[in-house]
Amino acid sequence: MAAISDDEQTESEPPPYAAVTAAATAPAYTRHRNRQRQPQPATATRSSTNTPISLTLIYQLLQLTSLLPALTGVLYLLIRFSLHTLPAPNPSRIEYLASTPWAVLTAVYSFQIISSMLHRWKQYYHPISVIIRLLSIQAASFPWIRVTLWLCSTPEKPLLAWMVVAITTAVSSSIARWYISNLSSTQSARHIDVARLVTRTILPISTLSLFSLFLLLYDLYYTRVSLQVAMAL
Repeated sequence: MAAISDDEQTESEPPPYAAVTAAATAPAYTRHRNRQRQPQPATATRSSTNTPISLTLIYQLLQLTSLLPALTGVLYLLIRFSLHTLPAPNPSRIEYLASTPWAVLTAVYSFQIISSMLHRWKQYYHPISVIIRLLSIQAASFPWIRVTLWLCSTPEKPLLAWMVVAITTAVSSSIARWYISNLSSTQSARHIDVARLVTRTILPISTLSLFSLFLLLYDLYYTRVSLQVAMAL
């Protein structure tokens, strides 16, 4: 764990919850003796406590609920792709198929955001406050995705909408990892893990972009051939 000096513990960076709890429950003579000691250097690390199993299960359950909005979109896209005839105006079945990986990627990044913030919140806040924060961010996730899909799908354009949602969620996930980077390394300042950024954000988005482009080109070619056959008949 990274060390935090007294100057760095501002209002925006509260003291570790475990350290505060330990100080509050210590005997009076111990607190008096600690006050008489000389200030310790900034190499002291955050203390950790064992999380009860029931609380761990609650955290994991709330983490899994972050997958629901995007997985609901995956189910919807697969249903639309399975339909043989779509009422107009509607994109082709290929576009629904191309949108599905972007919805899956959104689910992955949503889970990473919750995991990153939970790692920090468990360090600094009471379990009740952590649960409230998890519920709050989950309550804002579904409406945000729904509004984004509505704004980008007029008329219905699932591929463009899910690309916007996935890329926005990827950026948010990168920011969350940067925000907690000082908790999981020897550096006290926040930093960007370039290797992780490339392998977990840039590379997946680039690969899916090429895959989507390939499917759209195939869809365009197939539509053109179908029109030529229809005109020949």
